[in-house]
Amino acid sequence: MRGGAVLPDGSANLMPRRNLPWGEEKNPVPAKIRERGERGPAPVGSFSGDRSPYGIQDMAGNVAEWTISDAETGGTPAPTFRTIRGGSWDYTTTRNILSYMLDNMRTLGERDFQLGMRCALLAK
Repeated sequence: MRGGAVLPDGSANLMPRRNLPWGEEKNPVPAKIRERGERGPAPVGSFSGDRSPYGIQDMAGNVAEWTISDAETGGTPAPTFRTIRGGSWDYTTTRNILSYMLDNMRTLGERDFQLGMRCALLAK
């Protein structure tokens, strides 16, 4: 979501430590969160402002996503937990959006209608 020192177009990343895909906090939040739109997830890309510097959509809202990362407890990997990242259409609000951009632990096998996954292809 944050990007490296240089963006794909060759320009400098002015916010390499950003906590939100679009940079600074905005109101209204440009993502599918509780206060925006109808209840339930929206089609991918419906909120064009919720885009990383790399063009990846729905990084802060719509559906929180599982990662492959084991969660850490006290600096030690906790293999019974996984990390989720991003916000959701139901539990993320303007007030708590920054807390959902940090690592959130969930037990392996947990099921929740607000959790999804992002399919990714590694470019070679």
